[in-house]
Amino acid sequence: MSNADRAHRAARRAVFLDRDGTIIEDTGFVDDPAKVRLAPGAADALARLRRAGFMLVVASNQSGVARGLMTEETVHAVNARIAELLGDKAGLDAFYYCPFLDGDEAVVGEYRKDSDWRKPRPGMLRAAAREHGIDLRRSWMIGDAPRDVEAGRAAGCRTVLLAGATAGTSPPERCSAADYLAASLTEAAKIVEQFMDGQPVILEEPAAQARASAIAAGAEAPTTPATSVGWPALPPAGEVPALLREIRDQLDRAHRRERQPDFSFVKLLGTLLQLLAIVAGLWGTVSLVSGSDAAAASRLLLACLLQLMCVTIHVTTRE
Repeated sequence: MSNADRAHRAARRAVFLDRDGTIIEDTGFVDDPAKVRLAPGAADALARLRRAGFMLVVASNQSGVARGLMTEETVHAVNARIAELLGDKAGLDAFYYCPFLDGDEAVVGEYRKDSDWRKPRPGMLRAAAREHGIDLRRSWMIGDAPRDVEAGRAAGCRTVLLAGATAGTSPPERCSAADYLAASLTEAAKIVEQFMDGQPVILEEPAAQARASAIAAGAEAPTTPATSVGWPALPPAGEVPALLREIRDQLDRAHRRERQPDFSFVKLLGTLLQLLAIVAGLWGTVSLVSGSDAAAASRLLLACLLQLMCVTIHVTTRE
């Protein structure tokens, strides 16, 4: 055996995990440890991966720090709460997070920057590999968003996208890049176990039949390999109601994320200008009624100017 082969075998294997929506329930920006709720089956799934000999490393975007919604101390407190809830058997070996965000939504100046650590870039995974001696080629990335898959693939890991009953069904174009799809973290752990020796996961029956059988029985849909089973163009008639519910859940999830606070000082300035424009308009109207035409003209002109500035800010900050 060559030295390179010995080094390869000595390197540690890891499962990298997204945090919100994967290990814990996604409730938006988690700014309080008291809000932490483990995803169903998360502790057992992670304990299973640890028994299989994998390091467990969290790699999470936490742009709430840059948005001014929390501090890094809050992130550490939330991570500590997660570790406490998981316990020793499912303990996590390391937490990596990216507090940076590039753009106007980052209202905290020191965190407003582009970063290789922000997924879909692989910076967090590569840093963990250097610091813990992890072989990325023998490792996995599990997450509930396409950016998790992209980060894992860029780092050289195999990937599992949570895209089933617990994470909502993703459209084909979002799933195609993942090596495997799973309905839950429990199903993802089973995939990793079955791939321990580098062999592909073998399902006991065709994926479409297995999923239809599970839905008919009211059970959780089983895992589907994204690389070997195509997205069904026309699902069986009995499966349509369940599929529609899954699509609805995914749309609700996306809508909740879009409603997250989007504060910026520019938008605050626009709001203040709008209020001043209203006040100036009312002031000018009162002057006009009282017969002071010259004063009314200047005040109404000021109102128009303030309104124009407000509209300009609104147009330039639209997404």
